Order: sequence, then C-alpha cells, then structure tokens
Amino acid sequence: MQAAVTEGEVGGQVLFMAPQKLARLPPPVHGMPPPSSSAMNNIRFLYADCTTELYRYLASLHMVPEKDRPSLIIIDDLHTYSTLPECGDVATQKVNAARILSLAQESARYCSSNVTSADHGAGNNTTRQCSVLASWTQWSSDPLKHAELESFARTFCHQVWTLHENKKVV
Repeated sequence: MQAAVTEGEVGGQVLFMAPQKLARLPPPVHGMPPPSSSAMNNIRFLYADCTTELYRYLASLHMVPEKDRPSLIIIDDLHTYSTLPECGDVATQKVNAARILSLAQESARYCSSNVTSADHGAGNNTTRQCSVLASWTQWSSDPLKHAELESFARTFCHQVWTLHENKKVV
C-alpha cells in the first residue's frame, strides 16, 4: 500500500487490485507521513474476487482513457489468485501466476507506450513509464518452497524483493 501512496503523492495514477476489499488503510511505513487526500484520489481500487475478473480487467486497460491509465499496477496477494480452488496443483498454480504476471506486464507495456505527459519546462512530450508490483504471501503450509517460488519469480519479473518476517521465540 505504501508504494501506491508514494506514487499517488507524485501525481501518478495507481491501479491497486486485491482479492478482497480493504477494511481500512494499513498504517504507514515507519517514518512515512499518512497519505494525503490528493494521493488517495490517484489510487483506483479494484477488488477482483476471482482470477477471471482480474484477467478481464487487465485485458481491458487499453480501453481506459489515456489520461487515466496507470503508471503503477499493483496486484496485492498474487498468492490468493493463483491458489483459488479452480487452480489445482502446484504446477497449475505456477501457470496461473505466470499468466497474471504476463498479462499485467503486457498491460503496463501498453500503458507506457501509449501515454505521454507534457514536460512543462522544455515543452516536450515524454513517455510515462508504467510498472507492475505484485506481492505474494507464502504460508508455512504452502506446497511451493521458498527457493522454488523465488526462482519462479525471477523468471517472470525484472526485480524480486524477498521480505522475511523475523519471529521472536520467547
């Protein structure tokens, strides 16, 4: 969510897709100010509760008016979309995640190549880059092992950040 707020603060248009509606905004990252109303106005939330709905929306981004096309596409909890009951075994889950990432990247490429923003200082038009950010939550009961998941992500993504939660044992 912090990435969406940060992009919204600088005037970028954000498409934030999640499997379920957020009950409330999560607290800001330590040291970051709470989001401004202008930043929140630049974030469009889409709650797709099934993979088909997510596919349909990503595939329709070319129909969004140029000024409203996103500069950042966020897919929150890709894990949920790739492990829905219709997804089956681990191999099918990987294929499903790959399809989602591929479609998101193609949509971002389209948004990048067809959106220009005026550079007021020089009077030139420059292409506005659109990026994709996807999060994946891995549970201890998950059949995908951490190394396998990271290797898979590196195949389909330009950058992969791995965050580990430190648990204190008392």
